[in-house]
Amino acid sequence: MKEKKILLLDISNKVCPMTTVYVRNNLDFMENGEKLIVTLRGKETLNNVKKSVEYLGFKIFEEKTIDLEDYLYQVSIIKIHNT
Repeated sequence: MKEKKILLLDISNKVCPMTTVYVRNNLDFMENGEKLIVTLRGKETLNNVKKSVEYLGFKIFEEKTIDLEDYLYQVSIIKIHNT
């Protein structure tokens, strides 16, 4: 069985709406079963990225706060499609 990649994306220095563009670009090139771990800054960015990811049909399997004082969060996404 082939090991699936885990991709890392740090968009903590990017601002909306470009944050969702960077995430979407990575998701578009992922294979089924691959994971993308996104580090981002700000509650608004977190909410926008989550909505975008879910709208596109991807699954968020983990969300955590990295640094509450600096508003850093991490969202882990997996590509699961039945195609």
